[in-house]
Amino acid sequence: MVACEAMRDTYPNRFVDCDYFAQLVPSLTMTRRVHALSTSAVPAAVLAFLFPLLVPSVASAEDIHVDARHPGKESGTASAPYRTVGAAVKAASAGDRVLVAAGTYSESLHIKKSLTIEGGFVGASRDAYQSGQEGDFTASDPKTRESILRGGSNAPVVFADGTIETTIIGLVITGGKMGIEAAGYPEAKARLVVRHSRIENNGSPSVIGGGIRARAELLVEDSVVRGNTGDRGSGIASGPARAVVSRSLIDGNTSHGDHGGGIYAAGVIDVYGCVIRNNTVGKAVGYGWGGGMIFFNVGTRATVVDTEIRGNSAPTKGSGVFVDDGAEATLRNVIIANNQCAKEGGALYVDGDDQGRGSKVSLVNVTIAGHDCPDNGYGHAIVMERQSTLDIVSSIIWNRSKLEATVSSGNKLTARYSNSRNKFDGVGNISEDPKFVAPDKGDYRLKNANGRWDSASETCAKDKVTSPCVDKGDPAGAFDREPEPNSNRVDMGAYGNSPMAGCGTQESLAEVASSVGTTPNTMFGGTAPSLGPSTAGAGTGRCGCAVPGSGGPPGSAMWLSLLGIAVVVSRRCLRFGKRVRASTCPGNAQVNTRL
Repeated sequence: MVACEAMRDTYPNRFVDCDYFAQLVPSLTMTRRVHALSTSAVPAAVLAFLFPLLVPSVASAEDIHVDARHPGKESGTASAPYRTVGAAVKAASAGDRVLVAAGTYSESLHIKKSLTIEGGFVGASRDAYQSGQEGDFTASDPKTRESILRGGSNAPVVFADGTIETTIIGLVITGGKMGIEAAGYPEAKARLVVRHSRIENNGSPSVIGGGIRARAELLVEDSVVRGNTGDRGSGIASGPARAVVSRSLIDGNTSHGDHGGGIYAAGVIDVYGCVIRNNTVGKAVGYGWGGGMIFFNVGTRATVVDTEIRGNSAPTKGSGVFVDDGAEATLRNVIIANNQCAKEGGALYVDGDDQGRGSKVSLVNVTIAGHDCPDNGYGHAIVMERQSTLDIVSSIIWNRSKLEATVSSGNKLTARYSNSRNKFDGVGNISEDPKFVAPDKGDYRLKNANGRWDSASETCAKDKVTSPCVDKGDPAGAFDREPEPNSNRVDMGAYGNSPMAGCGTQESLAEVASSVGTTPNTMFGGTAPSLGPSTAGAGTGRCGCAVPGSGGPPGSAMWLSLLGIAVVVSRRCLRFGKRVRASTCPGNAQVNTRL
């Protein structure tokens, strides 16, 4: 008891009930065996170490329910859900889930604790609630049951504030000054996760990140970000913390300023299996760069894989992709096609900074095609400036002018085993009609006498001719994702080393990334990219839910093991020595601490 009482000074902001704690410690049971452990047997320093790990795990985890149709007294249960999401957020504790029934909720959220907010549930009718029935919150289907958060023009619809992890699943976020904003310091200690959601029609011409603005770590998966407005990065603006945008559509976002229409990113970012299309930059100012995406600043490392960048526009340069100010970018299995360029060409624009620090770009199995820029001395496909470097491998650069690339003095472009209208210097390069299937319709797959998928007939069609780019990529390049026969050599272009090199039925590279059973691109070690373990947050949620970053001090697992404490993953938890019902923690990361 002396040690427990001493902890009141150590943790002045926590309620410390020493009588309860003395009963709690010996009452908990250990997996496989029971240890009698009294507080008198534990040194004060050890008890002080254990206290912040144990105490938060003794309250039960909860799902907090929301349904705007509920007419009666609100408590957050399935039979008496809150009528607003804001009320549920206020009532929730860190680690809880807020489950939202289909409907429209006209409100903005300011979140200061780690929560999951998930929509797409059935709920119940007003009459059903009045009769005492529970709402149905068992399964989410946001495609057929939309849970819409409609904000106002003065604030983000969702503002995640602080070193917390906020997870948004199955929601429509619309009508706000921004869709979602996540801010924390240090930035890498906070995290925003967006899954199966639609972020649309948010923003204003003055904001950075009209759809999503994340200074925190960002993960966007299987979502749509479209129709948003901003100054820069009107779809997604991320950085300085790491970002992953995976299997998502970034469409029709409009930037009034001069940088970044779809994605505007600094820091480490992975773009995987996405379609970046019809985004615009420079609408108000009349000039701008990076209609589809911009990666900028020294230290930025961007990886773009299995992605299509189409129909974006920039009034100056870089209508598709802009790599700027010393950033580094690797593009693999990417198509940059039919983007709209104006004054100075360059579907891909690579530029350094004012201090002479050039940007570095690598293209592997990339197709840049279908660009018709003014013939004013700038390359239709590529423009390079200020000490930058570009390496092109197994790619096709084929546009509507023989001037494919403009490389200013002091820059370096190298190419091998690639095809372009004006043949590049280097081993294996050619300049021959690539024989695209239907470039006028945006189909840049290669004709193949051995067979390739025909979308119109939905059959494996055999052409009378074979593209000179088939089996002519880098002999050392990977080809394991290509259907056989593949001559054990990768094709040139965006569909080389992908199922779309043959009779794979996928209609786009994004579909390739989403297909079950398809070998993942080797850029991420054979798996889809992820942010890895979170370091957000500072505590444990209800029932031991692992609030991001709350894994304890370094070496805590070893100390717990030495003291006979087992930490196990479970969907149940202990409270006052008894098992109680608890919902699954976000990411199935619920943890029980047993003595």
